[in-house]
Amino acid sequence: MSITIKLTDFTKHPLGRYKSDSSGSGEAFRSEKLLPILKNSNEKLIINLDGTKGAIGSSFLEEAFGGLIRLEGFTLQELQQRLIIETVNEMYQIQIKKFLTNAEKLRLAGKTPSPKGPRL
Repeated sequence: MSITIKLTDFTKHPLGRYKSDSSGSGEAFRSEKLLPILKNSNEKLIINLDGTKGAIGSSFLEEAFGGLIRLEGFTLQELQQRLIIETVNEMYQIQIKKFLTNAEKLRLAGKTPSPKGPRL
């Protein structure tokens, strides 16, 4: 079984890294949509990123997905087994994979950057 989340059901205008940037930020998406499912279910999570008005910024994607490892304690292996990213924009998939891999490297090195620190 799987659960599907459409980004457009959360916001049509994904913007920013932090909740202080906008209510449609990567931090808000992670904490309000991704985390409840990942923590309370063992099902695969399909995330559809298509249909937003404008491009999805790298800060949004890093905070939403990289933050699952950096701030929430998931491992790259766990997320690779559970997350399925659906999008017609291959660049989003490439960026998310890079952000997850970078966050995992930091986790394995015992480094956890400040939530307000430099972007990865």
